[in-house]
Amino acid sequence: RPGPAPPTPISGRHIKEVRLLDYVLRNAEAGDVASICGAIERFGESEWASHGLWSKAAGDSKAEVLKLAARCAPPGGAALEIGTYCGYTALQIAGALPGVMLQTMEVDPVNAVIARNIVALAGLARRVDVRLGHSRLLLEHVAEGPWSEMRFSCVFMDRWGSQYLDDFSLLETSGRLMPGAVVVADNVFWTGAAQFLWHMLVRGHATQLVAVEELATQHADVMSVSIFGGTGVTFAKGEEAAAAEAMPPELQCLHEESEKMRLRVFGGGRRKVFPEERAAFAERTAASMRRALSA
Repeated sequence: RPGPAPPTPISGRHIKEVRLLDYVLRNAEAGDVASICGAIERFGESEWASHGLWSKAAGDSKAEVLKLAARCAPPGGAALEIGTYCGYTALQIAGALPGVMLQTMEVDPVNAVIARNIVALAGLARRVDVRLGHSRLLLEHVAEGPWSEMRFSCVFMDRWGSQYLDDFSLLETSGRLMPGAVVVADNVFWTGAAQFLWHMLVRGHATQLVAVEELATQHADVMSVSIFGGTGVTFAKGEEAAAAEAMPPELQCLHEESEKMRLRVFGGGRRKVFPEERAAFAERTAASMRRALSA
């Protein structure tokens, strides 16, 4: 009889994630969230930073902001993460919200498998549900099965910023967000979430921008923390509201530029956007947001 088929080789673009999982399995203590997150951070600092790679894990100051914000979420709801990557922030959210159910969504099948292994290693598989698929499709069915009666009190968005408003609008219009829900978004300048930020402000969702640094590379970045339905900038109804919600042309140009970068990174060619280019774009986004809000 022929032997078992050889394993399918992992493509080069997943090598760093596979090495991360191997490192965590060899160096972290099973059932200990802090030990597992610490191992991921050490791997990022020793491996990714030495090669100038973007870690994609929201660690260090980002993790502190996320945990603090999550603990401010109103009681009685579930948590949602859009952009699991390898499960680091899923563990941070679960650790900050003991007993709370967390649904986390990941579009990349290899990353989803790695995240499921890391969640299982932490002993959290019963309350952290790693779902595979694009958020646009998954959010349309988020109320199915055991989640049918749940609403979200904490949301963390961590994919490309120009897509945040698409996800948030689905949640906003579906009634799946609890009043006072905490909504945290990563990389709002680094990947261009101008459209999302403008929407949050003109809709009156109290929003705070927080300066943070990327894990491993220490690049400056910004996260946003919003309260759904919280007191913020509001406008009258009717024509005045329509005019106010129309995003300024300068921000619309930034949104379109961000979309072009996203297609470079995730399109067929998967071309790299260099850190210097991202940093320059983030500076333009910050300056444009300041001008728009002062107008």
